[in-house]
Amino acid sequence: MGNGSSSGKGGVVAAKPADVNKWRETFGDEDDLDFTGNDITVQDGLAIAEIIKDNTTVEELNLTYNYTEDVGGGAILNAMKTNSNITTLVLAWNKISDKSMGVAAEMIEQNSTLTELNLRKNNIGDEGALLLAKALQSNSTLETLDLQENKIGDKGALALLDVLKNHKTLSSLNLDQNTKISADVFKSYTATKGGA
Repeated sequence: MGNGSSSGKGGVVAAKPADVNKWRETFGDEDDLDFTGNDITVQDGLAIAEIIKDNTTVEELNLTYNYTEDVGGGAILNAMKTNSNITTLVLAWNKISDKSMGVAAEMIEQNSTLTELNLRKNNIGDEGALLLAKALQSNSTLETLDLQENKIGDKGALALLDVLKNHKTLSSLNLDQNTKISADVFKSYTATKGGA
């Protein structure tokens, strides 16, 4: 298990979760957990997923710079379908790809408390972006979606921009540094971003 530090008030591959009880102790009754750069593995991700399914204290969970990959990260996204407390989830720099975006899309459709989702610097391409764009059409709580530094191209960017134009709550979409987006589409994104 990676060493977690808290800073608050208080395709699927078979993998075994790390010791869930140790992770449960780490979560305690904190409302803001920051596990940035703690070498959290796929197995740790599976254990964290088990805990957040019914956790009622954590409001912000930051797992930046870890190794949950699609299996652990996907399990965390799946667990968020039923979590009714976490408002901010950061899974930046976790080697998550389009393989996990189906479950991310389901989570976006079903979760009614998440307001910020950060999937920066992963391996998400157009396929994943299209799934997210479709899911956003039936979401009424997400305000911020950070997808910068992924592998999204014109097709995914245009789908997301189309949703952003009419979405009732989504006011911040970050697609910066997705180098597969053409100059013309990026210009359109910049204009939309400036008006959002």
